[in-house]
Amino acid sequence: MNVDAVIAIAADHPATAGHFPGRPILPGALLLDLVIRAACDAGMPLAAELSAPIVKFHAAVLPGQQVRLRFDARGSSIAFEGFVHTTRVVSGTLSIVVPP
Repeated sequence: MNVDAVIAIAADHPATAGHFPGRPILPGALLLDLVIRAACDAGMPLAAELSAPIVKFHAAVLPGQQVRLRFDARGSSIAFEGFVHTTRVVSGTLSIVVPP
């Protein structure tokens, strides 16, 4: 299942204030959180337990930018990529932990 989503980062988001002074960027942990929330909002089959065994941050995301996401759910994993315009900024895999 392929799904697209867009996340927008407010230009005045408080997480960017100290990350980094003079040239604020979105912290990677917040970007990953927004990716997971977007996957949930898009109806991806997420569970209570989730791991992110592979996450790569390819380029900085600046305040005020939009990240276009592409999800590909297969079995118990969800591959994702995020782009700002044509630049890939994040990619990885989310693994759904299935209780025994």
